[in-house]
Amino acid sequence: MELLRDGEFDVTLCIADASFEEKMGIRKKEEIRIKEKTIKKVHRKKDGSERAISQISKPEGTFFFTKTNDGKQVTAKTYEDLIDKLYAIYGGELLKHDYSVAHAWEMYLDDFKRMNPEKGKTIGNMDSEYHRFVDDEFASCDVRKLTAPEIELYCRELITKKNLKKKAFLSFKTILNCIFNTAMYEGWIQFNPAKNVRNKRLIELCDQSLAARETEDVILSDEEISLVFSETARRKNQSHNKGYYYFDAMIRLHHEIGCRPGELCALKWQDIRDGVEKPTLHIHAQIKEVGMDRKAEYVPITKNERGVSKGGRYFPLTNKMQEILGEMKSMQENAGIHSEFIFCHRDGTFIDPKSYSRYVHKVFTALGIDNKTTYVFRRGLNQLLDEKGVTPTNRAKLLGHTVQTNITCYTYASRDAVEIGRNALETLSM
Repeated sequence: MELLRDGEFDVTLCIADASFEEKMGIRKKEEIRIKEKTIKKVHRKKDGSERAISQISKPEGTFFFTKTNDGKQVTAKTYEDLIDKLYAIYGGELLKHDYSVAHAWEMYLDDFKRMNPEKGKTIGNMDSEYHRFVDDEFASCDVRKLTAPEIELYCRELITKKNLKKKAFLSFKTILNCIFNTAMYEGWIQFNPAKNVRNKRLIELCDQSLAARETEDVILSDEEISLVFSETARRKNQSHNKGYYYFDAMIRLHHEIGCRPGELCALKWQDIRDGVEKPTLHIHAQIKEVGMDRKAEYVPITKNERGVSKGGRYFPLTNKMQEILGEMKSMQENAGIHSEFIFCHRDGTFIDPKSYSRYVHKVFTALGIDNKTTYVFRRGLNQLLDEKGVTPTNRAKLLGHTVQTNITCYTYASRDAVEIGRNALETLSM
């Protein structure tokens, strides 16, 4: 008997080697499995969670119990009998022919899970975006009957209602393409109507404020940076933190190297190349959520390498950076900590980027710094490099992304743009 993915048995192989009675039993089990999978899609509460099926024991015997969506009580002596009853109540064969947007999405997501069992975080994010963009009415639409004008109208209403930005709208378009491509694969439709939606017109309706954000909205000022450093130093010196407190050094180093939070948490002592005339830091890994359980793990690939390591990137180590690293080394030695990670818990394990991000958020909130995340350090470093004359190509190389991403997502006008312009113009007029 051959065991397939998800613990399912290949019914064909089983039946070939089975007696008549065994064959009938195998077919029955497969039939129940299919019915169970179908019922789970509709036997749900208003919040979308599955309705419970309970096993109850009484003197007269054990039975299974549940309630349907309309409150009807259903009982059966066996779980299989209960599934049969629910299948009949919810429409039986009609459920197999569900051509709704919601069903197409479920099919796509199920297939994606099978093909990418390690991408639990991605799957969770995709499903969250689907529920953010798709309302109940649109979810119930028959994909075979939806036209490009109807989809475009829904997009217009969605953009207006939720004040979507361009990036959010394009994420929704990706979801639509996944839905209709799945419908094409299943043979429900011959072409993807979402391809004919006029993106350019819809993007014009999107909130463009992200592209025109002011520097102060996305980067810390010198005064704010000083406040942050003072606050983390204060917390470091609190009695219960004395002796070992890594967050202070993490923030200060993050401000200096501008890497991604996951890359900061993945730094190891062996990544420091300090036995040379010009020391560097090798950034080539990240801490990220892996698998369906979304467990944080060390992954020897950076985000921009997209699944295939290209050796990472190198970043120059200044005297200030080396001082911060030296502090951490001394702190670990004094606390008797032996770890391969530069920033670690007392047991030597790495710091989860989520934990670090929550800490930074709490510090910002305590200081009255609103609507900013750990990425202010990344943008801030890029801004400094820009003002020092480092080209977009070299900035992108140091930060580990494309030149286009650097220009469109990380480069902003200087806070002193007016005075910089004045000095330049006065130099020309001399």
